[in-house]
This record gives sequence, structure tokens and C-alpha cells, in this order.
Amino acid sequence: MFDFTSESATDGVEALEAARTGRFDLILMDIKMPRMDGVTATREIRALPGAAGRVPIIALTANADPEDAAGYLKAGMNGVVEKPMKPENLLRALQENLAEGDAAAA
Repeated sequence: MFDFTSESATDGVEALEAARTGRFDLILMDIKMPRMDGVTATREIRALPGAAGRVPIIALTANADPEDAAGYLKAGMNGVVEKPMKPENLLRALQENLAEGDAAAA
């Protein structure tokens, strides 16, 4: 949609395994997934050493009321985009979090 390269995982276990490689600039994390939910996967990713554990993670969820969103942020996510997604909200979250990564690398 925004000329980014992407990969997908079918569940939280696959997301965690992919994140271990450290090759991602940002992760869009669904909250409700089989085998391991997005909150658990995020906590596991945050426990990874090095850059893999610091990659920005954006929650994608229909459950985005203020209490839920606060829980996602507390789990280590960097932002929340509510489903159904509005392209401008997703783009804003991507720009904010990718810009932070660029600033940290400088």
C-alpha cells in the first residue's frame, strides 16, 4: 500500500521466529492470533537481544479502547492502529515509528 516490502506470519509463534532474524524495520502485530497472541509475541520479541528486541511494533486490532491500548503499550508495543484500518492512520504510525528508528540510528 505504501511501497514497503512485507512478509507475513500466520500466528504469533511464526512472528517471533521471524523477528529473531533481526531483519525487520517494523512489525505490524495482530493481537488475536492462534498459538501465541500478539501481546505474548511482543513480550517475547522484547526479550530478544540486540536490535531484534528493539524493533518498533505496532498493534493492529479491533480491540483498541483506551484500556486495551494502554495494555498493548505496557507490553512493549510502540503504537496501536484500530481495525478496520484507515490508510492515513496506518501511514502516520509507520512514519512516526520508522522516523524514531532513523533518529536512534543516527
